[in-house]
Amino acid sequence: MKEKLFNIKLRQASRYLWHQVIYPMPPYPTKPIMVNPSDIKKYNLKFGTKNGLGQIAGGDWDLEGLSELAQHPTVIGLRQHFEDGMNWENTEYYQHAKVKMEEKGIWWGYNQMADFVNVRCAYVDDLYQSIKTNGYRPNEVGGHSAPKGDHRMGKKIYKHSLEPLVLIDRVGRFQLRDGIHRIALSLILGVREVPVQVLGRHRTWVRKRAELIRAKKSGGSGPVGVGELAHPDLGT
Repeated sequence: MKEKLFNIKLRQASRYLWHQVIYPMPPYPTKPIMVNPSDIKKYNLKFGTKNGLGQIAGGDWDLEGLSELAQHPTVIGLRQHFEDGMNWENTEYYQHAKVKMEEKGIWWGYNQMADFVNVRCAYVDDLYQSIKTNGYRPNEVGGHSAPKGDHRMGKKIYKHSLEPLVLIDRVGRFQLRDGIHRIALSLILGVREVPVQVLGRHRTWVRKRAELIRAKKSGGSGPVGVGELAHPDLGT
């Protein structure tokens, strides 16, 4: 695990040095940015995570294989439970996990639906109450540690120690890659701002971003809209 983490961080650092050569004002790969969860509309599971944060890529990854975040079983199921008062067993969240467990034998580290409810769903209940009572806390503060045995605490522990992972498409729109529970709960509780980390940006956006940063530094001059200058990704 330590060797894998070292390799990821080395790739991130090397990538940043290279980006400084080929892109104007490239963003630092690990720096979180603050976004309104309601601005994240799409879910993208195609973009790879193994190369770490701060990737810049061209192509059509930001257009293909997307789904509506609001229609994801986790988002639907958590709304059913926390807003409509459904028992977990009646939610889309539970039914989706049951189907996956029947197909694969194990889902998110669980091979029995009773354990899924008693451990995983109880953890989500606790996370909801924590955010409701204490406000949303960044991972570096809150920890968001999952139950022992959950898939988050195994080989994916590094990825889930980060803030929710987002992608930024060619025109600056956000797509979610990981952290759907925290984003879903934030939407349910009306949280207006959460920290996220950017897994990848489209090459076209990175160049546009540099133009916007220059315009912002010059007092908003140039052919840009005022709304564009408020984009959360314009920090350096």
